[in-house]
Amino acid sequence: MLRPEQTGVTFTNSLDEWAGAKNRVLSNGSGVADLEKHLAGLREAAEQVPRPDRLGRLEINWMQLDPVRVSAAEASQYASLGVDRLVVYPLPLEDPAEVAAFLTRHAELG
Repeated sequence: MLRPEQTGVTFTNSLDEWAGAKNRVLSNGSGVADLEKHLAGLREAAEQVPRPDRLGRLEINWMQLDPVRVSAAEASQYASLGVDRLVVYPLPLEDPAEVAAFLTRHAELG
């Protein structure tokens, strides 16, 4: 691989952590609409391929990519769609106090 000095092309990332996280959410999808699409795909797969009884019911874990907050109404909506566990991740928080506050706010959901 050629180094930037050799090609004359230099890439500069001007996005901070927060902007980068928002871009990933926008490009990868996040939220209830995407969950519904993924669950529909799982239902379709379940119709085509039987699940062995020894594995039990397929449990659904969903990682909400909104780094700010998941409301109780949103958590309830995910549960009604069939989500067994909603995973929250304090992206892009780095300050331990902010991470602790984030986790405390979301602990009330479960």
